[in-house]
Amino acid sequence: MDILIGLGFLFLITIPTFHGSSGAKIGNQRLSPISADFNWMEPGSDIITEEKPSDVPAGCGGKPVDVYIAIDTSDGVGTNLVSAQIAFTRSIINVFDFNNDIARLSLVTYGSDVTTIVRLGAYKDRPSFEKAISDTHTVGGQRSIGNLLNYIRTHGFIPPYSRRSTAHVVIVMTAGKSDDAEYAIKEATLFQKTGTYIYGVKVTSDVDKDLLTKVTSKPTPKFLYDMDRYQIADSLTSLLSIRQCEGQRYQEVPQQYGCKPKRETDLIFIVDHVSLGATKSQQIFNFIRAITGMIYDKNGLMQIGLAKNRNPNFDGINGSLQTINDFNSQIADIDFAPFDSVLARARKMFHGGRKGSQKTLVMFVDTSVDIDKAALMESIKNKASKIETYVIAIGEKLDEASLSILASGPAKEHIIKLKDFAQLMDFDETILTTICRGW
Repeated sequence: MDILIGLGFLFLITIPTFHGSSGAKIGNQRLSPISADFNWMEPGSDIITEEKPSDVPAGCGGKPVDVYIAIDTSDGVGTNLVSAQIAFTRSIINVFDFNNDIARLSLVTYGSDVTTIVRLGAYKDRPSFEKAISDTHTVGGQRSIGNLLNYIRTHGFIPPYSRRSTAHVVIVMTAGKSDDAEYAIKEATLFQKTGTYIYGVKVTSDVDKDLLTKVTSKPTPKFLYDMDRYQIADSLTSLLSIRQCEGQRYQEVPQQYGCKPKRETDLIFIVDHVSLGATKSQQIFNFIRAITGMIYDKNGLMQIGLAKNRNPNFDGINGSLQTINDFNSQIADIDFAPFDSVLARARKMFHGGRKGSQKTLVMFVDTSVDIDKAALMESIKNKASKIETYVIAIGEKLDEASLSILASGPAKEHIIKLKDFAQLMDFDETILTTICRGW
């Protein structure tokens, strides 16, 4: 397969007229891909004047998540629009499970500045949170999405306020054009590098569609919505593995793009994080978390592991000052493990696994990963051990012959090419479908 393509979550919300809800279904049927065909309001159209009762079924369980919700109260956003954003918030929070700190929510308002209405995790149940957001203060001033994103990134999603191990969601509602578009794009890019997903929900038709496309996560149809369309609840349900609460009319939802193993399968991901660096590795780990969350394994047939490079030992020189001779002596002892050692470690992990299981290896490489002769020899040994190996090759100028040796089968079926790391999420379901064919 030759595909050339373009954990936190962020919602950018802009507000259109309610033309009747399609109704969110956290339901007993397979979720369908979300359409990018939005009904834009024409300039001069009536704005929302009524609060809409929630038709989002209550969600239970799911992955732990920290959520920031931002309401646009900049100049020109009237009482009706503020009320509409509050009503929308009340509907959407119904999908989150507050019990046992599974979901922790915060509400902020913004214009030229940012004001915190509800501190992250201050309320442990939906009714208390809903009551608290009724007293929403307006900020005023110019609309600054860039300042908002910077505030949440640098003051919100940091310890001790936010949990690093959870998904991060920011829901930003905007009723018009931002006065700092370039800054907003820069901040959104920094957010996405930390694993935060950016969703957009349009509040009016007077929005910068080009900016929203650049700010929201990719693919855009999965992350950009009208406010009167409740597919956003379906998206949250799928991404966070939320199930329908007992007593509701719907049962637990299967993943939107799933793969169901039919036999015992051991899956190992290879990530040479030392060669790839922190930013690229974080994008890979976010991708791994996303696709493993799509695997339906009710019968416990699946086991998953990670083979990464060994971290160099900097203990002798890290955090202390030394003489030149002592320092240089310590530097000389620092050893960076080659890529072949990671391949060998993965094979050893498989040998310690279950006998007779399907063994699948997925590795991520770009030009920073040194695919030398020793690495190719380890790949040949992996093939001899009947390890099904898929290569996700990212970027250009990668040697095709080397990639073919790394992969265990034909290039069209075992090598997936992407233009850059940011595009991993664009083809998550396609990649998962490819690697799970033998399961």
